[in-house]
Amino acid sequence: MPLVTFGKLSSSDLERVVQAQRVLPVTYSGDVAPAPGFRYTRTVKPLGSGVDLFEKAVAGLGAWAVYPAWITLYPASAPLTEGTCVALVTGLGPVWTVNAVRVVAVLRTPRRLSFTLGTLPQHALSGLERFSVWLDADDRVWYEIAAVSRPQKLLAKVGAPVLRLVQARFAKDSVASLREFVGRAEFGLLAAPNSGDYKL
Repeated sequence: MPLVTFGKLSSSDLERVVQAQRVLPVTYSGDVAPAPGFRYTRTVKPLGSGVDLFEKAVAGLGAWAVYPAWITLYPASAPLTEGTCVALVTGLGPVWTVNAVRVVAVLRTPRRLSFTLGTLPQHALSGLERFSVWLDADDRVWYEIAAVSRPQKLLAKVGAPVLRLVQARFAKDSVASLREFVGRAEFGLLAAPNSGDYKL
C-alpha cells in the first residue's frame, strides 16, 4: 500500500497493512541515540509528582495515550507488548498517510516504564522512537520522547523541512495528550483520546 492515499482507508485495508508488515523486519536496528546520517530528537517534560500520578502515567502509556487525537491507531486496542504491530493513520482533508511500526522493546521497573517502536517498510521514516515515564528520587514524574530517524521514502526526503515541523508538533501534542489522560484518570476516565475503534 502506498504511504499516501486519497480518501480514508477502510478497516480491512488497514488490517491488510498490519498483517503484511507483521512478517517484515524493522528498518533500523541501532539504539535510540545519535547516529551518523540520522536525526536525533529528545523531549523531556514534567507531569507532576507522586506514586499515584506515576501509575496513571503508566496506564496512559499502556493505553497509547502518547498519541494525540490527530493520529489514529489500528488496531486501537493493540496490547503494549514486544512484537505488536500497529498502523498510525493521519489525515488532512482527502489525503491520508499510513505508517507502520512494531513494538521492539518494553521495559518496566517499579519506577519506570518505557516502550520503543521500530519503523517498518510501510513508514515514511527509518528509525526508532522511545516513550518513557519515570519517577525520580524526589517522586517527580517525567515523560520523555526520544527518537532517531531519517527519511526512507522519496516523499519524506523531499518534504524533510515539513516533516521536521510535524515531528515538533507531535512532541508537543504528545505531552499534552498524556497530561490530559493523567488528568482524566483523576476521575476514573482512562480512555485515551484515540482509543476508539477506527471508523469508516
